[in-house]
Amino acid sequence: MCIRSFQKIRFCYCCSLLCSMLALTVLPLLTKAQTTPQIQASCELACDERCGTLPIVPCKPSQTTSMISTKTDFELSAFPSLIPQNCPVPPQVACRQACPNVCSLSSGIVYPKFTVLAVLYAPPGCTSLPNATCQQQGYVDYSHQNSIGSQVTQKYSFQDTVTTIMDTTFKALDFLTMSSTDSWSTTTSQTTTATQTVTKTAGSELKTNPSPDGINHDEDSFVLLLNPAVGIYAIPPISNITSMVHGTTSWAVGIKPYIDQFGVTHNAPLTVQYSVGQLKALISAPNQQDLLIERGFTSDDFTQILSTDPFANGSTAIDIKRFSALPYNVTYEALSPATDSDGNQVMRCDAATTTIVLKNETGQSNSGDFSTSYTSSFNMSVGIPKVITSDFKDETKWTQESVNTQSSTSDTSATMQISCHSSAWKDPYGRPTIVGVFWDNIYNSYMFAFLDVSHANLLAQGTLKNASGNSLAQKDVSLVYGKKTYRTRTDSNGAFRFYEAAATVRPRRRAKIVVDGASKTVATGQEKTVIVQH
Repeated sequence: MCIRSFQKIRFCYCCSLLCSMLALTVLPLLTKAQTTPQIQASCELACDERCGTLPIVPCKPSQTTSMISTKTDFELSAFPSLIPQNCPVPPQVACRQACPNVCSLSSGIVYPKFTVLAVLYAPPGCTSLPNATCQQQGYVDYSHQNSIGSQVTQKYSFQDTVTTIMDTTFKALDFLTMSSTDSWSTTTSQTTTATQTVTKTAGSELKTNPSPDGINHDEDSFVLLLNPAVGIYAIPPISNITSMVHGTTSWAVGIKPYIDQFGVTHNAPLTVQYSVGQLKALISAPNQQDLLIERGFTSDDFTQILSTDPFANGSTAIDIKRFSALPYNVTYEALSPATDSDGNQVMRCDAATTTIVLKNETGQSNSGDFSTSYTSSFNMSVGIPKVITSDFKDETKWTQESVNTQSSTSDTSATMQISCHSSAWKDPYGRPTIVGVFWDNIYNSYMFAFLDVSHANLLAQGTLKNASGNSLAQKDVSLVYGKKTYRTRTDSNGAFRFYEAAATVRPRRRAKIVVDGASKTVATGQEKTVIVQH
């Protein structure tokens, strides 16, 4: 409240006038920030703060002494009028009024040729021989889960000096967001504006390709988005606002509507699945008839896609930052001779009748920043402003990056069909053939590798038998060891083994082997075979 004295009335009036004018300027700003693109709201806030550093210049009263005939809020009727005449707008107020113009916003859309949505790794497979037909090929089915995908960022397509953030408020024609009703959708984190998560929605079909004997990474596959769109807002550099001196750009991942061969427009993701082997074949014979060739893909594009799979070119080294070992062991057995219902000799795979449900059970959060990036050519929306294109790092190539998810709690689970190998295949590490399961921390998918058991920790091994002493094949067995639960399945002879992929020194301690809820305590780290009755 103003003090009603003649000495202080001048200051009170000017203060009230200034506060009223600030309210008219700042309150709309705060309201506008809820619907305005984030970079514009941030710019106007920074501008507002910059304006606050300007000096307060009080309005000087007029020299006239006309009387006011009615009471004002300050009850000035008994005094000469102190209402200023021709009072200039205070510098702070004028500055704030100019902020919306200073923070002028430009928008445009970039259309990269493709986006790698997922990398799927081939499980062990089976090769049919003239005298031995594979009953079931191995595969991994992700159809009923919705976490496969990755966190993506577009910031590396912009100049290093430009401040970039992810902003999902982008709206424009020829730009659609991917929602839960599509086969793939986008979500955002409340804790970061650096990435946007693109994941498969529940129910959309996604499976690995059938594989021959062993683990053949030529059967790894990529899920490609062929109609990606990146919506961009940009504000030019503002020299007298420190945080805006290099300009600010925001981006959002979406899709461009596409027209099919029948002329029908689709407001949905256009995705395809190609294997490593298929892309290698397109590099070798680029003139063949193919959808990607028809869409202008080149050998460089195929090479960039292949670079997102570290095993595509024959490497077997496992990056322990990108791939976390899961507590799963799978025994990979050979086809065995059997007799069919007609009395014919056939080759059989006992494991082909069962499947395993895989879950991400790393038991720890991923630490550190690691990623995989790739480039492609791109098109732009018509009339895209120079203020946007001047921020690009490369005028011909667009860089997209998928980063680690930094979490061990992803709910991606998948069904793995186990297969057997033919008699012609030889295990590179000798018997028994143990397959380790790993978690790709970038694309949220499962990767498989043969364990060199001579360099792995044997936690426990045994044979599962029933009360009559008969071995029980293809039964799920768990080992509860410390805070971890290891999982495997008995082989055709009822044998089970638990290994850790990393050859770390573990102290011997007690653990529990669990089968259908029943448990038996064993000592870990012993070569002795344990007989478990069930």
